[in-house]
Parts: sequence; structure tokens; C-alpha cells
Amino acid sequence: MFKKETSANIISVGTELTTGIIQDKHGKFISEQLDNFGFSVRGIEILPDDQDVLVPAIRKAVKNSAVVIISGGLGPTSDDITRDAVAEAAARKLVFSDAIWEMLKKFFKDREPAESNRKQAFIPENFFLMPNKNGTAPGFWGSVEGANIIVLPGPPKELIPMFLEHVTPLLNKWMLKRKHEILWGTSICIPESKLEVLLKENSAAGVTWGTRIEPFRIIFHLKGNNREILEKSFSSLMNSGRDLFIRKGVYDPALELVTALKERKYTLAGAESCTGGYISKLITDIPGSSAVFWGGFIVYSNKAKVQLGVDSDILGKYGAVSGEAVQALTHKVLEKTGADTAYAVSGIAGPDGGTPDKPVGTVWISFQVKNGDRFLRSFTFHGSRDAVRRKSGSAVLLLLKALIEENQLLDSEEIWQYI
Repeated sequence: MFKKETSANIISVGTELTTGIIQDKHGKFISEQLDNFGFSVRGIEILPDDQDVLVPAIRKAVKNSAVVIISGGLGPTSDDITRDAVAEAAARKLVFSDAIWEMLKKFFKDREPAESNRKQAFIPENFFLMPNKNGTAPGFWGSVEGANIIVLPGPPKELIPMFLEHVTPLLNKWMLKRKHEILWGTSICIPESKLEVLLKENSAAGVTWGTRIEPFRIIFHLKGNNREILEKSFSSLMNSGRDLFIRKGVYDPALELVTALKERKYTLAGAESCTGGYISKLITDIPGSSAVFWGGFIVYSNKAKVQLGVDSDILGKYGAVSGEAVQALTHKVLEKTGADTAYAVSGIAGPDGGTPDKPVGTVWISFQVKNGDRFLRSFTFHGSRDAVRRKSGSAVLLLLKALIEENQLLDSEEIWQYI
């Protein structure tokens, strides 16, 4: 059930959106940002540049939500009517802003703004200006009937910086007044359906939760009125046996691995078959990873594995997707790179190629550290080809960090069913 004080609505304006000429990307970005501050998005609407359509939609959103965010329709052309629609919906007149006009003059520098740009200097009465450093359309916000309306330009290069600079502080201030506590967490490799069961089983009465699926993790939050109860719910979740795969806060396994390697002055190299370089990408996405990451080999074919040094007899007897193959790959990576730590991964990502003994989703992962620590295990990851590859990459990052930190959870058999 939605509560107005924590509800939000998003309206993306543009006939080019409703006719399919371009795709709306703002809904996802804005809803994620609102979710981060504990607001529940009641709806995302894509509406044309039509004042007769916009005005009732804005009035309805104001009635049902604490925050209404509108994007698009703030340009200088005749079909840019969002500011007019907001003014009408709010029963405010449009007023000319000298401050906006001066900003427009500075934006155009050596030439006078066109007469059509003058309409961009109007905002609804008693609304507040949000400067646009990247375009001619300023944003603005104001309160109407207990709701806060925020209006932003449509181009992403203008909307996103403006949102982060001007809207984020407003959301933070508004949510602090709501007496709601939020606790963030990250789950890695656990399917959304199983995470939902775990959240339901371990959350105390009065605690609600929400999830946001990302490419290699699920960000979730617990929300309630009592911080102590939220902490107890999260501890219960961790103590349910999944504390290797559930972490407090917004957790990036690649960043955590790079940090752990730096702390121990370890270098890392790897060999990837089914992941095709995805693990290397996740690691090198982290600034400063070059201090610890030697690099990797993409050994997708058997020929590539043999050229790296794996005995062809091993591949012939056990297959490329086997413990023997990934152990051999790990050994060769250490031998050829001189790194302190190595990983190897090989699997059947699908949709074809599975057998009764090695179904689609079978993945072998091997780690080896120069000090002698080793890890070898097979997994069966479920989902699409992309999901299998992503889960494989996330598991390598998460489990390798646990290995170099000598985390005994690596030996717990019962936790693997959850990935």
C-alpha cells in the first residue's frame, strides 16, 4: 500500500517518446534515485507534448504523491509546453525571470539569444530556479498542495548532472522529515525469488523492503521506523547462512577484491573461457586496479587452452569444463605471469552444449595463491546465457576475496544451493 508522504510519480514528456522515435531512459534513472532516498515510485508516465493531457496528469500526481518529477518539454520551440502545463496545474501564473535571462545570455556568449529562447526565462510564480550548466533549459521546483513538483530538461546530459547537483539535496532534506529509517544491503548470485523468501523470513514486523536488480548484483533496502529493529532484521538475514553472498551497504565485489589485493600487496592474473573477459572488465572498471591486476587470458577454444600450456590429454580425457582443466589453467597462469594469485573459469553458458553429466550452467572455478591456498569447485548457475556468465564473474570476485582473506565459509556446502 502506498503512503502519500513517501510516494513519488515520474512524468516523462515528449511526443518523440510516445511515438517511439526515441526511448525513455529517465524513468529508470530517476526511479533508482528516488528509491535510494526511500521514496516509493507510484507510477512512471510517458506523455505527449499536449497541455490538455499534461495538466490533469500533473494534478492527479500531486494529489497522490509527495514528490512529482517531470522531465522534458522545456525547450524554446512551440511544442515545448511543460512549463505552461505545470503553471496551469498549480494555478500559478508564469513570470519572467531576469536571472534566467542573464544565464541564457552567458550561455550564448558572443551572440544574443533568439527571441524564441525568451520563453525559457519564464517559470511558475513562487517556484525556485535550478540552473542548467549544460544547456539552455533551466529546471525549477515548487510546492503545490503538499507535494513537491520538480521539473527538469529532457536531454540526459542536462538532466543527470542537474538531478545530482540540485535534486539530490532536496530529496535528502525531505526524507529526513519523514521519520523513516533505511538500511541498505547487496546480494550477489542469489536469485531474486530466493532473496524475496529470505527477506520475508528474516524481517521483523513493521519492516518493509524493496529490491533493485543490477547486472551483477541485487541492491535491496529494509525500511522501518526503528533502526534497532532494522539492524536485528539484517543480522537475522546474515545469520541465515548466506553471509558470504549478502553484504551490508552497496557492495561492489570487484572494488572489494582490488582493495583486498592492495592490502596484501598481491598481484592477480586469470584465464577465462565461458566469461570471455567479463571478469577482467569488472576488475579494470575499478580505478587503480592496474596496481594489482596483471591481466588475463581469454582461452575460449580448446586450441587457446593448449597454446597457454594445458596438456591436450587433460582436455581429451576430462573436457574443457572440468576441475582438471581449470586447475591446469590456473597453474599455467601463475607460471607465465609470475602473479601472486590466479583464477580460471570454464563452463557451459548455453543455451546449447549441455549434457546429462554437464548441463547448461555448469561452471568450474579454480583459484591458486602462491602461498599454497587453493580453491576448486563446480557450480550450476541457472538462467540465461548472460545470467550464467554474470553469475560466474560475480562468484569469482566474491570467492577469490574470501580465499585470500582465508574465509572459512568457502568450505560450507549448504550455502551453494542459494546461487
